[in-house]
Amino acid sequence: MGEWLNPDASKVSRPQGLAGSNPAPSVNLLTLKLIKFRSSAERIRVDLKKNIYNFPWFVYILECQDKTLYVGVTLDILKRLKEHNTTSICKYTRIRKPLKLMYQEECLDHHVARCRESEIKNLSREKKLELIEKSLSVG
Repeated sequence: MGEWLNPDASKVSRPQGLAGSNPAPSVNLLTLKLIKFRSSAERIRVDLKKNIYNFPWFVYILECQDKTLYVGVTLDILKRLKEHNTTSICKYTRIRKPLKLMYQEECLDHHVARCRESEIKNLSREKKLELIEKSLSVG
């Protein structure tokens, strides 16, 4: 068996494997570089994820076919509305199609949008309809 692409394997002291087996492979420079690269890539991926949450997010209210109201958050309202109407991603709306966008509100970031979504979800149906009416009269 090869020694994990380590040409100087005989010079490296390695811990012994289980009794009767080959010695445990050593960690070489190539392996360390791959580990370092992987962790850098993961860091970049995490940074991008954090940045997505810092973009403006939208809180929206949809009216379902059975006249119930659905509240959610998204980065792209039109894309999300299309997903609600054409896919089965959302469990609540999959059997209540077609859906109509009734209200949208832009928020500073994801956290603010989720907090606002929670506030709206806790409103009674009448208060949600008042919110929709106010937005229609302003816009």
